[in-house]
Amino acid sequence: MAGRPEIAFVAAKGGLRERARVALPVPAETGIVVLGEGAAARLLVGLADGRVAVVAPDGGTP
Repeated sequence: MAGRPEIAFVAAKGGLRERARVALPVPAETGIVVLGEGAAARLLVGLADGRVAVVAPDGGTP
């Protein structure tokens, strides 16, 4: 992330490659947690201003 307010999704299968990139309102700070798996997976991202962002990696509704 290098100080930019975004998160990149990478796949490791068959070599490391970026799948998607999502902009965040402020930089991530306290961590990332994955809840669920597959299309139902959601990421909780602790933001620098104390908020928590919910990200749906496969384009679903958070």
